[in-house]
Amino acid sequence: ESAPTPDQVQTILSYIPSSPSVASTFLSSHPSSAGSENLNVTAKSLRDIASQNASALKWPIVVDWTGGRASIGDVDGVKGILDAIQQGKR
Repeated sequence: ESAPTPDQVQTILSYIPSSPSVASTFLSSHPSSAGSENLNVTAKSLRDIASQNASALKWPIVVDWTGGRASIGDVDGVKGILDAIQQGKR
């Protein structure tokens, strides 16, 4: 519903080991996200960018805090998280 806090960003990045940076993980390349091209984005500055333009972020941002999984801007990733949670309940 809102941009993650800086602490949440750091945790989410730890769940996605292949993510090279905050910018490449969280920022959208869609034209509606104009102004988010700064690649020196930090966990702290991400919240400011999102507050100025929510379209700057990749959505959905879904995190399974208990299972240590996250999906940013990937519906199939969200499905994988939900499937894993469902499997765990059986």
